Amino acid sequence: MDVSRIVQVVLFAVQLLLTMFGNGFLLMLLWKLKQTRRSASMNFIFSCALADLTSAMINIPLAMDYMILKSGGLNGTVSPAVVIFMILFLIPLTFNSTLMIMVDRMLIVKCPVKYNNKMKVKKARIGIVFMWLTTLLFTGIINTSQMISDPPRVDDNPIEFMARLLKSGGSLRILLPICAIFLSSVAFTTMLYRGLQTLLKAKINSTTDNSAETLRAKTQRQMIASSSRTALIVMIIYLVSFFPAMIDALLRFFEVTLPISESNLAFVVLFFGQMSSFMNPYVFILRSTALRQAAIKFIVTNSRNDIVVPIHRIRR
Repeated sequence: MDVSRIVQVVLFAVQLLLTMFGNGFLLMLLWKLKQTRRSASMNFIFSCALADLTSAMINIPLAMDYMILKSGGLNGTVSPAVVIFMILFLIPLTFNSTLMIMVDRMLIVKCPVKYNNKMKVKKARIGIVFMWLTTLLFTGIINTSQMISDPPRVDDNPIEFMARLLKSGGSLRILLPICAIFLSSVAFTTMLYRGLQTLLKAKINSTTDNSAETLRAKTQRQMIASSSRTALIVMIIYLVSFFPAMIDALLRFFEVTLPISESNLAFVVLFFGQMSSFMNPYVFILRSTALRQAAIKFIVTNSRNDIVVPIHRIRR
């Protein structure tokens, strides 16, 4: 194994360990926080962390096996189909989970009163389950149609099988969904940013009256602004991590060849593709007062009891 392969293995291993630790720790904090059962936004974060953890635990080991270790253990007629199904499921799942956080923050920025009255934890959980099931169903339909039109061969590995599917379907098969994900991410990020700017202007132009009602409104605006900034950061990280995949798709569509080997290019795309799953939990914990306090208390006391954080801090 040459030096470049060793470096790739080390980078993938470090990324996998930090992603598993970060998302596992975040899921544990959310599970121990009693307020998670009372906050829709925390449930969306829980879904995102679970999707990120699942994606990293499956995609990174598979990438290491195909591109670096080359064990050949997943060759055949069944394994490539299973691998392609998991990839097609996990990519839109992580995107949809991140998008739900963006939509949740956008709704509370645009219409906070209606949001607080109508967005309940039960509705949030129904929406999460619906998103997971529809993503699974959509993936199953696409995967089934591919298996019928071009099933895996006896000596196929997942990479060869995917390359053949892309070649038979044309470059648009990969270009269109990647560009759609990227452009929709940009659109939702822009909408949330504009809504946040409007919210901040309302805060600046608000009355200087120090009544309890006004102070409470100011505090709520600050919490909404803080959580909205967190959602913006998470989506920007997703856009950056997805950018190499979009560039690769564009280059393939226009048949442009780069002075880099196919395996190294695939490594860059896959490594950056998992960066959002790696960074998201640390962003959520560091940016959220409730999660940050819970993390500090867990580390300091290592308590086995439920962690209790003041309920008025849950949206920060």
